[in-house]
Amino acid sequence: MHMQFKGLQRARLRLKRPVSYLFTGLVLICCFQINTWNSAAQNLGVGLSWEKETTITRPVTKKRPQPVRIQAPLLTLRWQFLVAGANTAEQAISPKSREFIDGEFVRMAVQVNQKGYLYVINHTVKSDKTIEGPFLISRGKYSVNKNQQVILPLNSLSECPEANQKDGKCWWKIRPPAGREVVTIIFSRDEIEEWSQASPTTDLPVDETKIYELTREAPKTKSGIWTTAMQKQSKLEGLTGPYVTMVWNPNSANNELLVERIEFNHK
Repeated sequence: MHMQFKGLQRARLRLKRPVSYLFTGLVLICCFQINTWNSAAQNLGVGLSWEKETTITRPVTKKRPQPVRIQAPLLTLRWQFLVAGANTAEQAISPKSREFIDGEFVRMAVQVNQKGYLYVINHTVKSDKTIEGPFLISRGKYSVNKNQQVILPLNSLSECPEANQKDGKCWWKIRPPAGREVVTIIFSRDEIEEWSQASPTTDLPVDETKIYELTREAPKTKSGIWTTAMQKQSKLEGLTGPYVTMVWNPNSANNELLVERIEFNHK
């Protein structure tokens, strides 16, 4: 802002006729206003896909011999990362902004605007560049309803190991090996057959080529922070609070999958 005002002052010094420098000032002010409107429009774009219906073409599958055109919102999800130390309460954080240490408790909240299937996968890129995993860590409970909030891990306290319990909730617990943790969230309108028989009690090793295939098949997403200010202006119900990320598939001609990748450091 300060540099723009200085630029306007220099323009006035170079021009002799009042009409000319008045016109120049108006142009600069208009350009500034347009930039402000564009920025506001981008902010408003976060979340517009949650309820707004559009025409989506669903392709041929084994269960669907002909393409089908439906009116539905674009696939959109919200996620929030939650963490607690051994002696600290639960708080929402931005996972990419900090390093995690062994013993921390981690949970994740996810909400999707469609009925379908939600899969959460984790792998670790260790310090020697080898990979541990990937593992399907959402444990066989994949079907979700429209606008349903899912808190992962899904285990009830009766199914949750005692070491993973804190404040009456079940958590993942950060354990060795250290490295770069990658959490991949995959949402599909249709069930992914290869993962349909996963155990509800153990993490399932999965073929990384399948993850790569689904990632390649899914269009590039758009995303933004669903800020608390936006939440106050919106009528959307469900997942709220600090550090909520909203992600959507903007391609109405290829809107079967949504893939989100979350990375954080574990030392």
